[in-house]
Amino acid sequence: RPMLTAAAAGAAAAGLGDAVAQGVSWALGVHGSSELDWSARLVRCGCVASFGGLAVGCGGEVWWRALSRYFPGGTYEAGLRFTLDQAVFAPVVLGLAAAAWPLVEGRGVSAARAHVDSDWYHMLGKMWTFWGGASAASYLLAPPQWQPSAAAAAAVLWSAYVSYRLHHPAPEEAEMANASAIDDYLREHRSDRYDVRAGGGDDGPTGSAVDRARDLLSVLSPGR
Repeated sequence: RPMLTAAAAGAAAAGLGDAVAQGVSWALGVHGSSELDWSARLVRCGCVASFGGLAVGCGGEVWWRALSRYFPGGTYEAGLRFTLDQAVFAPVVLGLAAAAWPLVEGRGVSAARAHVDSDWYHMLGKMWTFWGGASAASYLLAPPQWQPSAAAAAAVLWSAYVSYRLHHPAPEEAEMANASAIDDYLREHRSDRYDVRAGGGDDGPTGSAVDRARDLLSVLSPGR
């Protein structure tokens, strides 16, 4: 059952990669990972694994069968199949992933568009470099019986990088979040008056004004 095997392999690589990405995020304390409970982590891992099984596993199997049918053969045809795979199928799947994660997490269409505009384009070069190097290293250095294991390990590493990158807010998304935080803060305090006199006078700025300025900085830079 090659289709079932491909789906299981794609789901396993994507799920393990996301688990690695979540572990790295938790260890570094980034992306709000410390706020996720285990149920949310498992749901996220399951969603990533499902996408990997369907898009990468089943979709990749159908695509590879078509390539093998139209371009059968040895060395030159194998190189052509790899080139077409990296030039057509892989960018499409990467773009779907960049758009899918923000939507699944409920971050909205604007966040999905921001990830497609930034992450998809910037990850293409890294994808071609990674898989070109991994394929060459596997072909030249690994014995034939170990090449499938090397390809599986490379798939887990790439899935970990993609998951880590796509669950990080895109630059445009972070700017929109900062603007929204500023707007919410100002709306909350729009009726307050700051008694900050030029030069501070004898009393200097009131404590409430300083405290609110610090609060605003903490909203924009929660890690400071």
